[in-house]
Amino acid sequence: MGRLYRSMPYEPQRHHRHSIRLKGYDYRKPSAYFVTLCIRNRDCLLGEIIQGNMYLSPFGQIVENEWYRTAVVRPNVELDAFIIMPNHLHGIIFITDKYYTSLRATRQELSVGLSDLQQIYPTGTTTTQKRQVKGAVSCSLGAIIGQFKSLSTKRVNRIRQTRLSVVGCCL
Repeated sequence: MGRLYRSMPYEPQRHHRHSIRLKGYDYRKPSAYFVTLCIRNRDCLLGEIIQGNMYLSPFGQIVENEWYRTAVVRPNVELDAFIIMPNHLHGIIFITDKYYTSLRATRQELSVGLSDLQQIYPTGTTTTQKRQVKGAVSCSLGAIIGQFKSLSTKRVNRIRQTRLSVVGCCL
């Protein structure tokens, strides 16, 4: 296992991070999304840069592997350019319309009607309450990133023999 490096420490007074997500935007929509994922506490766990070249640590190789698997396990995802740095990664994710096509087909096949949905979510249940019950909206950017972070963290934690969250997200 390679050496662990630490970058400049995160200082909340200096480093102001604010969500740039659009309120009310449907992040399941077919589009290209640029994401940045940071390692917890900005620790340089993913590798090191030597003479301008990035060399992945075993943890960085896990993250790279899980990034590629994202498109394999999710038919509505296509990956474009990405780069892994010592303490973060940048990537472009395309969410395609395969989700909407399959959702329409499934709904027609199952003949899911409004009355069926009302049994699941009784009248008076707000959209916010529905999402809190379900977690991240299925096939959304949040669900995709959440699964990637979870799988990467579990694999890294097995090697590190720890239970800490490794990948923090800054979208």
